[in-house]
This record gives sequence, structure tokens and C-alpha cells, in this order.
Amino acid sequence: MNRLVSCCVLLAGGAGFAAAAEFAPAGETVRTATILSAPASYDRPSADRFTTLSVDARCSSTVKRANEITLGWKVKREGAQAFRVDVSEFRDGFITGRYLTSGARPATQNAIVLEAAAPGVFYYWRLLVRSGEDWVHAANGRFDSPICPYDGDREGGRE
Repeated sequence: MNRLVSCCVLLAGGAGFAAAAEFAPAGETVRTATILSAPASYDRPSADRFTTLSVDARCSSTVKRANEITLGWKVKREGAQAFRVDVSEFRDGFITGRYLTSGARPATQNAIVLEAAAPGVFYYWRLLVRSGEDWVHAANGRFDSPICPYDGDREGGRE
């Protein structure tokens, strides 16, 4: 999972997308940062009492065979300074360091679009909140990346 996945960032209350950003493999600094809490298992979705997650995974209406996955969140935690989204295709990816990270994102942000997710893969994701110097686990979930076939012209089966 050492590939970069491009994405665009949807800003809270925004009407469009901001400049392109990238998910990148978690480097040593990210992997060794202290996270003050973690779920007992990433196999089960969980969230603290301040956080709600949402996922919209669908086939693109504009790009053939492409999927569009929007990871969203609502956080009502006082003092949140930044968010970070981590995504892994491995059950133990967050523990073993095999995950992609968005890096720190502004506290005003409430969603991120993951492009180029592998079709048919079951992904794990987590949202971290920075309060002070530390990251705190806010929530985690799972989603399936859709397989998006395209057979050409819907009427005649040709392009």
C-alpha cells in the first residue's frame, strides 16, 4: 500500500472543492505520534460521544469505471484544532503502520473525497482530532469501495 491516492478536499459549508491534496503513506513521524485513545478493535465501527461519521461510496456519474468516496464527519468537541483522516485496506493497518494519511486538516473541514480507491476493496478508516499537542481517536469505520463497470452505450451496448 505504498501508492499515493489523490483526493480533493471538501470544506465545511463550502460549495465546491479546494485545491487538490494527496493521501500519502504514513511516514515515521505520523506513525510514532502519540494517539491518546484507540478502539478495542478497528473491526467494529465506533465513535466518541462528540463525533458522527458518514461515508458515501458510489460510482462516478462523470468518469467511466471510477468510484467516488466521500468520508464525512461532524465533531462537536470543544477545542478541536485540526483533523486527520487515515485509511487502510488492512485489518491491522493502523497498528502495523500500513495506512495512508491525509495529514493535518483544518478544524473547519468536515469531509474529504478519496479518489482512486481500488474497486471491491474493504477499507478501514479513522478520524483523529488534534487538541493541544496530542491526537485523539474520535471515530472509525469501514466501507466497501464500489466496483464500477462500464459497458458503453446503455441502449445498444456500444460506445
